[in-house]
Amino acid sequence: MRFNGTSGVQVQPVDNLDDLKAFSLISFYIKRGEKLAHRQDSAVNLFIMYLGSRQANKDFIGVALENGNLVYMYNLGGADGVLRVDDKRVGGEDFSFVRIERVRQHGRLRVTEKQYTSTATGSSPGKFSLLDLERDDVVFYVGGVPEDFVLPSKLRYPNFIGCIELGTINDNPVSLYNFVKLQNMDPHKSTPCGRKKGPLEHSSNTFYFDGTGYIRVADANYDGRIRALMVKINMEIRTSSNNALLLYAADNDKFLSLTIQNGVLKLAYNFGFNSTITPPLIKEKLVNDGQPHTVHVIHTGKGKMYLRLDRSTIIRKITEPKTMNFKEIFLGGIPPHADRERISEQVGVINEFKGCLLNFKVQENILNLQELMMKGVSTGCPDDVLVSRKVRLVGHGFMAMVLKDPDPDMEMGFTFRTIEPNGTLLYRNVQSGTMAVQLENGMVAMSTETTKAVSNRNYNDGVNHYLHLLKTGSQLHLVIDDEDVAKDDEALHAPSQALHVPSQALDKNMLYVGGVPSMHDGVQNFTGCISDLFLQRPGKDVIVENLQHFKKTQVSLGSCIDPHSPVGLDLHRGTRPRLRKRESRFQNQVQSDWHTMGKSCEILNFPFSELDAVATGTTPVSRQEFDLPQKLFTKRIQIVMEMRTSASDGMLLYVQGENQTDFLSLFLKNGCIVFDFKRQDSKIRLRSQRVYNDGHWHKIYLIKDEERCQLIVNGKVIRKSLHRVSAPFVMSRPLYLGGVDPIKVSKDIPGRSVTSAKGCIRGAAVNDFRLTQADRTLAVTPCFLGPFEPGMYFASEGSFITLESTVLQDDEIALEVKPQVHSGMLVYMANLTGQSDVKFSLSLYLHQGKVGIHVQDGAKEFQTTSMHTQPLCDGQWHRITVLWQGKSIHVTVDSEQTIMKVPHTPNIVQPPVVLYVGDVPDVVKVPWMSGLGGYVGCLRGLHIGSERLGLSLAPAQLRGAVHPGRCPLV
Repeated sequence: MRFNGTSGVQVQPVDNLDDLKAFSLISFYIKRGEKLAHRQDSAVNLFIMYLGSRQANKDFIGVALENGNLVYMYNLGGADGVLRVDDKRVGGEDFSFVRIERVRQHGRLRVTEKQYTSTATGSSPGKFSLLDLERDDVVFYVGGVPEDFVLPSKLRYPNFIGCIELGTINDNPVSLYNFVKLQNMDPHKSTPCGRKKGPLEHSSNTFYFDGTGYIRVADANYDGRIRALMVKINMEIRTSSNNALLLYAADNDKFLSLTIQNGVLKLAYNFGFNSTITPPLIKEKLVNDGQPHTVHVIHTGKGKMYLRLDRSTIIRKITEPKTMNFKEIFLGGIPPHADRERISEQVGVINEFKGCLLNFKVQENILNLQELMMKGVSTGCPDDVLVSRKVRLVGHGFMAMVLKDPDPDMEMGFTFRTIEPNGTLLYRNVQSGTMAVQLENGMVAMSTETTKAVSNRNYNDGVNHYLHLLKTGSQLHLVIDDEDVAKDDEALHAPSQALHVPSQALDKNMLYVGGVPSMHDGVQNFTGCISDLFLQRPGKDVIVENLQHFKKTQVSLGSCIDPHSPVGLDLHRGTRPRLRKRESRFQNQVQSDWHTMGKSCEILNFPFSELDAVATGTTPVSRQEFDLPQKLFTKRIQIVMEMRTSASDGMLLYVQGENQTDFLSLFLKNGCIVFDFKRQDSKIRLRSQRVYNDGHWHKIYLIKDEERCQLIVNGKVIRKSLHRVSAPFVMSRPLYLGGVDPIKVSKDIPGRSVTSAKGCIRGAAVNDFRLTQADRTLAVTPCFLGPFEPGMYFASEGSFITLESTVLQDDEIALEVKPQVHSGMLVYMANLTGQSDVKFSLSLYLHQGKVGIHVQDGAKEFQTTSMHTQPLCDGQWHRITVLWQGKSIHVTVDSEQTIMKVPHTPNIVQPPVVLYVGDVPDVVKVPWMSGLGGYVGCLRGLHIGSERLGLSLAPAQLRGAVHPGRCPLV
């Protein structure tokens, strides 16, 4: 855009401001106006840009011209950091390319004009290193600011005169035309500034896919090019994606696809003459290295299929001379409304592509893709978008980098996110000694052979944390989230026992991230996300490491999804279980339709959950039980499900035979998927060779008939058996999903695999019968994505916890709630004379947003509702206390109290008292609460007098969709 000295643009800031906290990079092109460029005096001072708070007295990033030279400044909560390049003035003839970077408190300014670059580096003073910007408070001004906005003093210069073109913010392309508001500028009348662009910039045949979208060619044969027997598809790609869909061309059930799987190109097709993913001819070559790769798919009229990569033929297949007609083509991904399940079965991978696609051709002709439907795609391919700053690890992977001339002292930092309590974040092995950073029971520990520093709080809460560490001699200094966690004077000056790795097991002068190659006793690799790793090297600028340069083992670059965003995942909001009638509330505990009913909180943002997925493994016996028709199991059995887990062992599905010795089971053993089947004297066991506990979704098919059995994972036949079993399998109800009753399980199942698999399951079906309406549920909840906080979570009505306690006169009941419904039972305590006859009861409940209490003393009943004014359905915790004093009951909600008078002092409840939290079982008859329903939401801190309840729960105490230990954070 061209700026005239009175104009300005308020640009839409990036969505993920947390991504700018530890690391920020803004690139742009700039040149001064021609009249200013010819001035020889040094009085050219102009404002260029500001990203920060609306108050301008908090954290910010800013750029200005001072005396014709670029100045970059930033404030992180203390004094300003100021960097300037004095030997390169911004001219008026050629554009200068500018990059302003910040790694924690370290800044760098680079200005390039033609082929010459000048660099300035520095640091901001003070102890703060994070850029704290709030979504509701941030503004991004370029070229000028509104008259009523007061800039920080060092940026208070006249509006810019000249041309500015934005490039990227971190790895996100940005544009001035994505504006919120224009000031004294009409983009339709203002002549844009022309700039000669490089070959990978904004051209009509170069596109950047951000990992969330696709390009759709709705009528692939709109010009008749694809109907020939000879089909040629050419493209060039640059990416760091491990798994992605590059191309999917389809005509009903016929298709041709090109995918990246584990960094390697895969070709699959089915046009009546092939349906398998073809094997490579030569050693597989990785294409996810960020470098340009040319790809050619050729199908000749003579019936030959070729896949060429960088001028080498990697696949050659004899087919048939048939015409390949496409009705539509998708590039980089498929839309949400597509049959993703069917396409996943066909091609194996449907992850959206993140990277650049250039020169897409069909029959040697470039298609004009800019005229087509696209989402999450922009033109151009700037280098910054291809840098890999983030990595996801799943407990058995790691990365390694050689440290050249390592210094005994060091400064480094990174961002991490996890919900796991233990794991190795970093291990440095050099001649001068070793250093490790680990999670130990949720706390961060930094240690050497002689010194150890441990944080005083837990960090495994599923949100980003920003770690900064310094080592000087034997002294350690650990800072997390800009707070001092441990210093050398607080460290344990004793031999460290943090990491038991024999020194001979690891190479010297290596930095390991996320774990180490061989997991020895006491060593556990990290599960979670690590990003923005930097390492201070003597004599070099501080930069964030490009993780593509690391040696990688079983990790996934660039796949750490922002926990606050549903981008790239099958998520939906407002998801809570459907409310059911009490007589059927144990059925369908967890459903795919988690929509909000009238009783639910209208104003609350419900936690993210995976669509149609349930979480198992809450307890060793967590499970859903289905009383299926016995005739459902015939001589042919077909089982399908999707599974995601990081656990090594656990039960996925189990069915016992009618004679109690036969069984059918699907479970995990050391990360491998295992199918076990026993019918009379016949036994079948199929086991995958590779592990699937990598935290990704995997689709499992099991097909068994009279003559053979096949185990198929992600569309590939993993194992098959030709063992003949003629007698049909007769099941004994129920079918167990996600776990099994330990009394029913066969002794042939390995011990650790008997427990419920910790993870998520979705789309389970037996012979096309979908397992969505469980007859009984035990500690199974929706598959929430986190983050989480401590507490009990009740996901649906009919979920409750059974406790035993004593309650005496003058005792107090106290608890905290964060409800997702306006009405529901919180606590019901009773002294039962028989199985269901109530001698005395006290009920604490919610009704239409108010807290109610009901007391039954023999034939007498008392009831009242609190008069508090604070709404409970606001996503916050609220404390409720009930205090019994003689003939009055005091109900306090937060700080507002209601007193209920009773005509006489009721009989003292004699122990033992049965206490239900969240709901009551059907066998307990509570006539007055008909229609009230169970509680849905979070609950914590339950006390009866001085007794804290619910800290340690046995599986038998849990019923329904309840998690006893954590609540999804909203």
